Amino acid sequence: MENNLKTLKSNIGINGLAIEVLQGAVSDKSGTVFMETGIKDFNFIVGTTAANGVEVKAYSVDEIMDQFGWDDIDLLKIDIEGHEKLLLSSNCDWLNKVKNIVMEIHYPIYTLQDVRLLVEKYRFTGYAEHAGLFHLYRN
Repeated sequence: MENNLKTLKSNIGINGLAIEVLQGAVSDKSGTVFMETGIKDFNFIVGTTAANGVEVKAYSVDEIMDQFGWDDIDLLKIDIEGHEKLLLSSNCDWLNKVKNIVMEIHYPIYTLQDVRLLVEKYRFTGYAEHAGLFHLYRN
């Protein structure tokens, strides 16, 4: 979203960070998704229809990793307001290259049972929960 992007770029400049910004949304595949906007500049929801949304470019995690030349990801933060169900349901071989995930899940869209299945399927060592956040990890 434009206001968030302006704030991000300002913060990067103020702090003198060498960060490349990729404008778009992460999804299970590359293409287009629609972001349902709210009254404020947070709590947006990514969906797949244009009902109440703004069209944005979608990037798969594989595409992002290829674009930046990453072989693996040390820490991945996921807080995508329920879109984690779609993101983590298909095209997920990239999860084998992630060492740690910190994620907020959004009940009832994504549940503790989904977290447990993710840990098992992608052979994470385990997970811990604290204040609604889950940390999936590999030793």
